Amino acid sequence: MGCTPGRLFLKYYFPVIMPHIIVQLVHDFGRVLFMIAQLGIIHIFVQYKFIYLDNGSYKVENTSNAWPTLFSNITQDIRIYRWIPYTVLAAMGLTILALNLFADGLQKHFEKKHRTFRAHI
Repeated sequence: MGCTPGRLFLKYYFPVIMPHIIVQLVHDFGRVLFMIAQLGIIHIFVQYKFIYLDNGSYKVENTSNAWPTLFSNITQDIRIYRWIPYTVLAAMGLTILALNLFADGLQKHFEKKHRTFRAHI
């Protein structure tokens, strides 16, 4: 009698939690982008290349091709080329805003579709 745990999960639990997982995933994309931007300011990037120098030491070179790499020289750029940090800030800010608005739209869509309402705290 009854069903297997796998079938119970797929038919009963999974349809209920899937909208929440999708919304949280989109929200997390925005959070990760914000965190990567903060790490870019303090020169911590995703990809590195270690270069061996003639004196026996190593030099770490950033090989990442992402927006936060434009923050690596922010203290020099803000004095000479003011548009570089502001352009990157605007692009990242608009992307994070768009991701959050998209996640809220998805959440409202799933609430309407499944007739569930989130608790307003």
